[in-house]
Amino acid sequence: MKITFHGLDENFKALGSRLDRVTGEMALAGGKVMKEAMKKQLKSAIGKNLKVKGRSTGELLDALGVSRADVDYNGVTNVRVGFREPRKKQTKAKSERSYGEVTNAMIANVLEYGKSGQEPRPFIRKTIRAGKKEAEAAMAKKFEENMK
Repeated sequence: MKITFHGLDENFKALGSRLDRVTGEMALAGGKVMKEAMKKQLKSAIGKNLKVKGRSTGELLDALGVSRADVDYNGVTNVRVGFREPRKKQTKAKSERSYGEVTNAMIANVLEYGKSGQEPRPFIRKTIRAGKKEAEAAMAKKFEENMK
């Protein structure tokens, strides 16, 4: 998800040397809101429409987190909401064609898009739709706090 603020050039110039710190705080505030929105959507995706009893350990929910703010080569401040690796209990994939261990990213991908015999239970797209306005509001609030 990408959030862009327009028409704030003069306000950002007024921040001067604090610009990187303030934009980092804004991005982190938005990331925390998106993390909570994703946690809510993930909880609903894990337990829904199961034909057989689920095997959820709660480890995927525990691994959800927000990175610290960093600036990319274009000067854009970013944070990422995602899953910490490795899993606490790494397990070998049961498929003979598999060449690795089951990771949190793999499990999230199967939940989002499904697999043979398992219907998709999308939560990422729903998170973006549900949390974008709240994240924008949190970022704007953090900006206003820093402008005072």
